[in-house]
Amino acid sequence: MKKDIKNLGNSKIELSVHLTKEEFEPYWSRAYGAAASKIELKGFRKGAAPKEMVDSAINKDKVFEEAMKEAIGNTLSQISKEEEWAIIDQPKVEVKETAVDGGLKYQATLTVFPEIKLGDYKAIAKKAFGKNEEVEVEDKEVKKTIDYLLGSRAKEKLVDREAKKGDLIEADIKTTFDGKPLEGAALSGDKFILGESRFMPGFDDKLIGKKGGEKLTFSLKAPKDYWSKEVQGKQLDFAVELKSVFERELPKLDDEFASSLGSGFKTVADLEKSIQEGIKTEKREKLREKQRIEMIEGLAKNSKMDVPEVMIERTIDSMVADIKRMMPEAFNGEKAEEEERKVREQFRERAKKNVEGNLVIYELAKKEGIKPSEEELQKAATMQGVELEKYYDALYSQIQNQKVFDYLEGLAK
Repeated sequence: MKKDIKNLGNSKIELSVHLTKEEFEPYWSRAYGAAASKIELKGFRKGAAPKEMVDSAINKDKVFEEAMKEAIGNTLSQISKEEEWAIIDQPKVEVKETAVDGGLKYQATLTVFPEIKLGDYKAIAKKAFGKNEEVEVEDKEVKKTIDYLLGSRAKEKLVDREAKKGDLIEADIKTTFDGKPLEGAALSGDKFILGESRFMPGFDDKLIGKKGGEKLTFSLKAPKDYWSKEVQGKQLDFAVELKSVFERELPKLDDEFASSLGSGFKTVADLEKSIQEGIKTEKREKLREKQRIEMIEGLAKNSKMDVPEVMIERTIDSMVADIKRMMPEAFNGEKAEEEERKVREQFRERAKKNVEGNLVIYELAKKEGIKPSEEELQKAATMQGVELEKYYDALYSQIQNQKVFDYLEGLAK
């Protein structure tokens, strides 16, 4: 068997293979024998017909096709093992010579798992995780959480008066742009605290002084960070029907309120201390996550790899699928196909970074021999309430990634 290998870049390989007549013969013989065993001729028992009659009844093109499939499959597998390739996409195969009395020549375009040359991950880890950054919690952060807790336990009373800041509002809201409804922006029976909604600057002010049952229309300019990119910085028209106004009575912040939140709190001071510790823990986790992102992005930037396009596309597919699950209405309009194309393009750079990050983690784990034990896998499956066999790959990746980060953080100590 002769082979010729050409690197096309992006982890793509063009492989040309030539099997001689003698090398192709075993594949032909097996396919021919399988076809002959299925031939049934009238007047003869199965397998007892003369060879000449059986031969004339066999579809030689079909035999060659079966022989060719086996030959290509076997030789691709053999060459992949010899070259240490992991094929990650369906090979594109073109047969160059199909004469049944000769050999076989074919050309295959393969996408293989990329070769990864890691940068100095030990130095990058010391830089990313070696900073002694302390986290602090301000009094206003604790107050904000307490205000939320008080608000979540407020008593609500329907009132027949003009709405003011702090009231709970129930309203139907329709948003249009250029005279057409803005997709995903129609709300029915939506409830929010007046002065605390997240529609856009100026929206709540338009409702102050209005009573339940009133209808109003107004226009506002969408901010530059508005969720719908199509209308950012442009004028939107709103039609609002104020259905109800509720007055909110907040509970008093005292020891009785604190103890009502759980047995761990006897006083307001206990509650404030717990909130402070919780915020500090959350900030530490965010700092740790920031350091991990810095570490992986730094390592990916300083490593050499030829990222396959198919890996990026599959990652984008997953991202788009998540968006469709969360916001199915976003891709249901007349411009659904165009919107999806735009979203895919917006996700491309992020998807590429995700792939690069996963690749360097994989390579580092392989190099340092980092992998989860069966005991760790079983423990994770039990804690998450899932079947290990069914979610083995996901749990393996999850634990391995955590162990890689633990290893990298340890290098900075």
